[in-house]
Amino acid sequence: MIYIKLPYMPFEPVGGVHTAFDYVLRLNAMAGKTIATILTDSKYLKSWLPSEYCNVPVRSTFTKVTPHDTLILPEVIASEAAQFPQVKTKILLVLNWKYVPSTLTEHDLQLLGFTNILTNSKFSQTKLREQFENFPITHIPQVIIPPQNTEIIPFQKRAQHSVLILNRK
Repeated sequence: MIYIKLPYMPFEPVGGVHTAFDYVLRLNAMAGKTIATILTDSKYLKSWLPSEYCNVPVRSTFTKVTPHDTLILPEVIASEAAQFPQVKTKILLVLNWKYVPSTLTEHDLQLLGFTNILTNSKFSQTKLREQFENFPITHIPQVIIPPQNTEIIPFQKRAQHSVLILNRK
């Protein structure tokens, strides 16, 4: 199982929470079954999200996470990885490189048990590489990169309610 742990928020969450829910929704859709879950103690978290997120599983942070599970933690709660010493695969999810503590080192990441950093921005990946030169950093874009996706589907043959994603540039 893949768990994305979110911080407790007594106020309306910001965009990173939406991205985490989106990741879980897409992982489960690609697998055809539930392989990813959100861990949080914020009870009303889903109430502000679009209706398609109502099917995203949300469990308490007291959920038992086994050594064979994957745990993903956002940069704002990186130190909470220490609460899960049994988990062998921990990934630091960096949606905004500015929130990564400047005092955090590669050695700290290793002590916390992180095996990889995941980011959704090439700019963040570049900034993270400056801070963590030898640590594995994976960039997964949230947009379609035209040179890699050159198939053109005529409008009449596209799925109903499909979306065209354009880069802001």
